[in-house]
Amino acid sequence: MVFADIERYTLCIDPKDISHRISKDTKAIVTVYYNIYPAPMDEIL
Repeated sequence: MVFADIERYTLCIDPKDISHRISKDTKAIVTVYYNIYPAPMDEIL
């Protein structure tokens, strides 16, 4: 399991931190919505 950093104000996954963590073994990216802040899905996709 590999964890990515979060954005400071939304506490959601930081899309800029995902790209260098993806490897050939990556099967899924799990995003979590925290409180009222949705994860930035457009940037993640």
